[in-house]
Amino acid sequence: ACKLLEYCYPQIGQLICSDKPDLQTNDQGLGIEVAAAMLTQDAIVAGEFTKYEFGKKDAAERNRCLETISKYGGNVSEFCVSFPSHSLDDEFQNYRDLIVKKIHKLPLYRAKGYRHMGLFIMCSSSPIPFRIETLKDIFVTAQQSGKDKFDYIWLGYSCAVLFYDEATKQISIHKIPRDTYDQLAMDASPRL
Repeated sequence: ACKLLEYCYPQIGQLICSDKPDLQTNDQGLGIEVAAAMLTQDAIVAGEFTKYEFGKKDAAERNRCLETISKYGGNVSEFCVSFPSHSLDDEFQNYRDLIVKKIHKLPLYRAKGYRHMGLFIMCSSSPIPFRIETLKDIFVTAQQSGKDKFDYIWLGYSCAVLFYDEATKQISIHKIPRDTYDQLAMDASPRL
């Protein structure tokens, strides 16, 4: 998220990776919460596959992992796991849920002195094609659940970052060449 924001929006300046909020400017002008856009069933399947592949050695425990994976729509082959298919409505509901979940933190950050707050939603894959105005409507309606609102919401994925500005109610897109995205991902990866 940090590398994508610095690349797409250099006017933000250098971001500090921290906690509460996850990203922030040095002067507390901007704080950004970061969230992964992973559907609950995908998270369960991924967690169970990790336990199956690396954690559980007992055959009965491994079978329970396989049963849970299957129950949530996943499937395990010899060396990998497949995830259940999703609809556009599933993705949109996930974005709504993330906004509602994170919006309750805003009063804490405002009390710390952050003048502007944002939410960066990172997608592990490109979203199903949609109309950009539909996404804007989702951001507007999801924020109605809280007393405060995020000033900015970003949706990042491998070929673009979408940006929503609450003050202007405008949404825009910043496209990213795939090779640039890959380099940013490499730069953000911890060195082993």
